[in-house]
Amino acid sequence: MLHSNLDFNFLVTPLTALKFAELSARAGIPPGVINIVTGSGPEVGRALCEHPEVRKVGFTGSTNVGKQVMSRGAVSNVKKVSLELGGKSPLIIFADTDMDRAVKQACNAVFFNKGENCIAAGRIFVAASIHDEFVSRVVEETQKLGENCIAAGRIFVAASIHDEFVSRVVEETQKLVIGDPLDRATTHGPQNHLTHLNKLLDYVQRGVTDGARLVYGGRRCRREGLFFEPTVMTDVDDDNYVAKEESFGPVMVISKFDDK
Repeated sequence: MLHSNLDFNFLVTPLTALKFAELSARAGIPPGVINIVTGSGPEVGRALCEHPEVRKVGFTGSTNVGKQVMSRGAVSNVKKVSLELGGKSPLIIFADTDMDRAVKQACNAVFFNKGENCIAAGRIFVAASIHDEFVSRVVEETQKLGENCIAAGRIFVAASIHDEFVSRVVEETQKLVIGDPLDRATTHGPQNHLTHLNKLLDYVQRGVTDGARLVYGGRRCRREGLFFEPTVMTDVDDDNYVAKEESFGPVMVISKFDDK
C-alpha cells in the first residue's frame, strides 16, 4: 500500500526519478512524503489507479492509456486525475522571417531531447517561398558535426519562403551530435527503448506512404545502440498520418502554406 503526497511510476527512465528522490532526502524532506515506484504501467500504474487510498493520479502519455487511467480512477474512488496526452503544437514560419533565427529556434523547438519531449513543436508550417532553403539549411548544419539525430515536429511555412527554409533546416540539423548521453559533447542520445525505435521506423514509412517527401534520415543509425537518424519530412498534407500523430522522436514534419 502506498501512502504519499507524490508518487512516480518510472520503468523506462527510472534514474531521473530516483535522483530526484535522493536530492529530496538530502534537502530534508521527511521520509514517506515522496515515494518512487518503478515498474510497468499495466502493473504499477494500474495498481495506483485502482487503489482506493490513492486520491489523485497524474499521467503523461498516449490518449488511449489516458482514457484507461481516467476510467479506472473513476471506478475505484472517483479520484482526481491530471492528464497530458499527446501533442502536435504548431510552429508557423512566415516569409519575412529572420531565416537564421527561425532555423535555430525551429530546431531547438523540435529537436530537444531527441524528440522525447512533451512540448516539442509537433507541426512546422513554412511559407512556400523559403521552404526548400529552410530544410536544406537544417540538414547542412547537422552534417558539420557528423552523425546526428533530431526530434519530432510539424512546421508550417509560408509558401514564399518554403524552399529556403527547408534548405536551412537541413543545414542546422547536421550540427547535432549523436553519442553517449553522459558525454557533454553529445547533443542527441539514443531512443529510450527498442519498441519506440521500431515505432519511429514505422512512423516515417507511413508518412512516406501517405505522400510525404523524406528529405533527410529516416533510418536506424549504423552504430551500436538505439540511435535513430535525423529525419526531416516535407510536403505533408493535413490528412497524412504524420501530420496528425505524435512521433515523440527525432522526426521533423514540415508543411507549406501559401502566404500570398
